[in-house]
Amino acid sequence: MLSSLLTQLTSLQAFFSRAFLIAALLPTLLFLFLNAVIFYLWSWPVHDWVRSQLLDATVSVLDKTILFAGFFFALWIASYITAALTPLWIRTLEGRNWWSWLSKGGATYHLNRYRDLSLQIEKAVRIHVDIDRNRKKWDQKIQNAFTGAGPGKSGAASTTNTQNLIKGLQGDSAIHKLIEFKDLESLVDTYDQELRTLGATDTLKRLASDITLLIDYASIRAKGEYSGCLNERNLNFGEVAKIAPTKFGNIGLSAQAYATRAYGCNLALIWSSLRHAAEKTENIAKELENCKSRLDFLVACFWLTLLLAVEWALLFAFNGDVLPALIIAFAGPLICWMLWYGAAVEQYRSLQDLIISLLNHLRFQVLSDLRLGLPIDLNEERELWRVIELGIGSGEPFNLRYQHPSP
Repeated sequence: MLSSLLTQLTSLQAFFSRAFLIAALLPTLLFLFLNAVIFYLWSWPVHDWVRSQLLDATVSVLDKTILFAGFFFALWIASYITAALTPLWIRTLEGRNWWSWLSKGGATYHLNRYRDLSLQIEKAVRIHVDIDRNRKKWDQKIQNAFTGAGPGKSGAASTTNTQNLIKGLQGDSAIHKLIEFKDLESLVDTYDQELRTLGATDTLKRLASDITLLIDYASIRAKGEYSGCLNERNLNFGEVAKIAPTKFGNIGLSAQAYATRAYGCNLALIWSSLRHAAEKTENIAKELENCKSRLDFLVACFWLTLLLAVEWALLFAFNGDVLPALIIAFAGPLICWMLWYGAAVEQYRSLQDLIISLLNHLRFQVLSDLRLGLPIDLNEERELWRVIELGIGSGEPFNLRYQHPSP
């Protein structure tokens, strides 16, 4: 134990690694500095001690050196504690270690959001499919305005039903609202009925282009709605059976859900191999380290800021300073939520995107490192990953034939 400690004491290069500095030392330094400033401004004994021991020119250099060395080692130990607690803090933000009664409400909320997105996706698909199925029939009805005979301009004043429907749907398109299939069907049927009643009047001919534009808009808008909702669901959630009670936790499941959806791959099973493959390229390894360091920094800032708020709210309340206690008790969690948590969620999303990119580009390298033959198409690849999970991950009696390099 002592030899290990001495090795770390002499290995300042490892201590001052970029990841450690960003993810642990900076948040801890900020936390201790804010505590020191508040103590200095609030407590006169602390204020007098700082001025007499640190700022007074009569204090010897040796005494100041000993004090600053003590501060340095305290900062070092606190930073290592922060680094050690960060994985636990991440799991807590994910909701993976919550009590069941606590996580139930959050999971229900996010499950409802997942289902709402799924319903919007299904609705957009249904609208687009229905429009595509009926488009030829609608185009023929619209074409009748130019081929049929009619009384001419005399019937123009009787096309109010079609015009009113068009104005309503144009209002929806102006605010980029999704147009329902039934509304389009009603519009075309009304237009066809007025064509049959009035004939191909000039007014009805002019309305034909408006109807065509609305149909085109509805089809494109449905495809856009589908893509947007599908991307939102894939970026913010994992599998529906594993909904987490927090947004942070659900985003943390998105890379695994992508791996399963795209390749039938268990990402957790090959994560160490994927990281090993990433480390072979300096730029990729550096980007992965930086992305993880930024996430750890934001997570540490969240919890240390919350600890700072709780600490000073209790100290002020215990000292009888009710107003400062209430201000800090309110402002601390608000800062944690609006600043650190929001930033951590987006950084976690960036990390998941990076992991997805690594999987897309390095999964064949993982297979080569495992001495497995490369698949020839997507179906064969999905079957291979399934066999790897069952054979290696679960220990099932599935055989894998290795391919060794030629001597």
